[in-house]
Amino acid sequence: MTAMAPLSVTLRDIARRAGVSVNTASLALRDSPRISAVVRRRIRRAAEHLQYVPNSAARHLVRQRSG
Repeated sequence: MTAMAPLSVTLRDIARRAGVSVNTASLALRDSPRISAVVRRRIRRAAEHLQYVPNSAARHLVRQRSG
């Protein structure tokens, strides 16, 4: 039997688990002051539980820089 690669966890998965919108999850993970500390902690706990790892390639695409 071969080990299966873990599925990628998305912002949508985190948002669903935390009970917030995808935009709110995104803002919280970027430490936006627009999101309360309580909600930010809830979202971060959901991300940790789901073992979320930010996709650096996607971030570079959005920023249009590879660094």
